[in-house]
Amino acid sequence: MREDVVFTNEEYKKFTEATMHQAEQLFQYMHGERNEPDDPITVLKRHIQFFDADWIGLIDFDLDLGRWSTKIFYNANTGSSTETLIQEAESVDQALGWVRAIKEKKPIVIEDIEEIREQSPEEYDMYKRLKVESVIAVPYMNCGTGLVVVRNPRRFKNNYLALNLMSYIITNEIINKQRREKMESHTLQDEPKSEDEVYIKLLGEMEIVSKDLRLKGNDIPEPIRLMIAFLATHPDQKFNLDQLKDICRTDAEALKNYIYRFRKKWKSIRNLDNDKCQLLVTVEKDYTFNPDLVIDIDVNHAVEMVKVIEDTADAVTKINLLKQFYMMYRGDFLQGEITDSMVVANARYHYKGIYIEQMNTMLKLMFDLKDYAGVTKYAGNILALNPRSVDIHCWRMLALFKLGKLDLMKGAQDNAEQYLDEKEYILLQNMVEAAVRRETSLDFTRGKYELIFQSMHLANKKIVGLNPEIAVNM
Repeated sequence: MREDVVFTNEEYKKFTEATMHQAEQLFQYMHGERNEPDDPITVLKRHIQFFDADWIGLIDFDLDLGRWSTKIFYNANTGSSTETLIQEAESVDQALGWVRAIKEKKPIVIEDIEEIREQSPEEYDMYKRLKVESVIAVPYMNCGTGLVVVRNPRRFKNNYLALNLMSYIITNEIINKQRREKMESHTLQDEPKSEDEVYIKLLGEMEIVSKDLRLKGNDIPEPIRLMIAFLATHPDQKFNLDQLKDICRTDAEALKNYIYRFRKKWKSIRNLDNDKCQLLVTVEKDYTFNPDLVIDIDVNHAVEMVKVIEDTADAVTKINLLKQFYMMYRGDFLQGEITDSMVVANARYHYKGIYIEQMNTMLKLMFDLKDYAGVTKYAGNILALNPRSVDIHCWRMLALFKLGKLDLMKGAQDNAEQYLDEKEYILLQNMVEAAVRRETSLDFTRGKYELIFQSMHLANKKIVGLNPEIAVNM
């Protein structure tokens, strides 16, 4: 069993070429420049080419139970990722070398299984059953516990360093896929099914929903609304009255009274005999959300969603996630109330920034896929909530231009002028003109585009402050 990596000059040359090719493929995968699905199997198919092997996969171990089986794999001989010689629950007794590698965090390099025939007969028999002639494997720990295994590599048979990097990429893509699937299947439902489930909605008007309970902003005193919003944006933390009183804009004794009345109301509405399902609880004189409740908060869900979106390369999958994010944003943080609270103002600015950034990404992807009708529809709806976004106005106008609807494009320009200040409006003009010039290479002093660009007063203006994402996108 070898653990060293030794190259001849010819092997080093081949390794360098293969590594460069692998890096190029990884870049294409990460940026969605491919036809294959956004899936760990796609990564496995590319990694198996590096070793010119016939099988690659993750072997998942439960060391407590002494069992192992496949987590995910690809067989190059059969083109299958479902049919395998490995049983659903294999015993570790036949793979003690694998267990040792996991525990010691060391690679496995066996260039010829005949090397272990006398030393490890049970493991040798397992290899023969699984049609293994040579094997290279490295342990992973960030996606369960197990090994990334390559069967019968024809080149780089002892290069476990490259496999270490591939292991990191594969396991992270599995984690990303799990997060995507969780986000795609999870929505903030209107009616939780049990009393220990609570949904708190802070985007738009505050709303607290549980089984047989629905409280809106006006049902909750302002100090409690502020307290709930603060606790919701500081999950798993506890705060004392001195910390909360300034945030809730009242004194400590008054806040205790507000909390008492809210808890009494909560208990009455839900017909509770005890405080087990209270939302606000006291823990050693500090206040927090009840840790026994399953509390889902829209802003926290939104932050988690952004992480998943950023880790998603496939354009169509990304757009679908962004549309789900779009549906979640019902309005600004605690919209329409408590405008002079710094806590609310800062949160409002923060979450609006996240929303506009994600919507800008969504419209760009849709524009790239030539869904111009979709861009105009979503841009219009986004602007209904946030009419001061220059980028969103720009995507809307460019999509209408692509659809040839110049009258509507002029109307969208007039609409933007109502909401943007002078600097923002000039920036929008420059962005639109630059993008359209790049697309048409027309003389804008005459022809069917004259009305639009004369009305924008751009005939002799210098183009400044361009958003490169938009300017080069046409």
